[in-house]
Formats: sequence, structure tokens, C-alpha cells
Amino acid sequence: MSFVEGVYRLDEGEWRIFVFTRDNVAEHVVRDNLRWDSGVFGINVRWPRTRKLDKPAVLRALSELTGVEDWREQNGPDSITLR
Repeated sequence: MSFVEGVYRLDEGEWRIFVFTRDNVAEHVVRDNLRWDSGVFGINVRWPRTRKLDKPAVLRALSELTGVEDWREQNGPDSITLR
């Protein structure tokens, strides 16, 4: 995929947006605590084109960033609407 976008929240807190975009970088580059125009916080990750970008990769990266290892899926708001 060329990009992945969604939402997450920690400890029943506010929903946050994540966007992973393929780019010409050697390792992933994270911009954390990014505030979108809507005021919602989240992260933007530039992902190496040479690495697979799929759900397991996104969950591993989110775990690295947040310290959370056990993710539970739940219906949340649309990330595009939140932005």
C-alpha cells in the first residue's frame, strides 16, 4: 500500500490519528504529537519504500511509539473526518 491511515486511543483517552506514508527514507521517520488542523493529535510516519507496509508493520511501529503491545480492535471515528 502507498499509505495507511486510521485512529487509535490509549486507556479510553481521546482518539488520535495515525498516517503512514511511503517515502524515500532508509528508516521510518516519526513526527509525534502532531496536531491536525481540527485540533486532534496524532502521528505521521514516513515509511521506507523498501519495507512492507501492512497491518502487522503498523501495529509493530505503533507499539514502539506508545509502549503498548496488545492492541484490541474497536470501531472508532473516521480518521478523515477527525482531521
